[in-house]
Amino acid sequence: MLDSKLTLIVLDLTFAIPFVIWIMQSYFKQVSHDFYEAASLDGCSRMQILRLVVVPIVRPGILATMIFVFLLSWDEFFFSLLFTSTLHAKTISVAISEFSGNNAVDFGMVATGGVLASLPPLFIAIVFQKFLVQGMTAGGVKE
Repeated sequence: MLDSKLTLIVLDLTFAIPFVIWIMQSYFKQVSHDFYEAASLDGCSRMQILRLVVVPIVRPGILATMIFVFLLSWDEFFFSLLFTSTLHAKTISVAISEFSGNNAVDFGMVATGGVLASLPPLFIAIVFQKFLVQGMTAGGVKE
């Protein structure tokens, strides 16, 4: 299991799944039971109610949660440092940390790596900014 991307995926999931459940429960609680009743009266099964009624209502929350989980996994450093040893499975944060040695630090490479590592989250945040703000504000509504 050492030096494997699958190990890092499983370890990231141990943090991501509880985080998703914690965030998404407020979005699913905001869906009124009237929607469930109306869909079941129209003849929808439970899966159809979920797919056709609930998911479109909580879509901003799903997208915001996906962005937060991506950022949580992207910034993960500790497990990547512990469980990887070759360049095959190292994450970008561990690779950047290797530019600093015992006697010298290559500040140019650290800065370049930091900028390159920040580009994907920045791009995702800019593209999905509308859904991110909508999703963060929608989960706080109480009935």
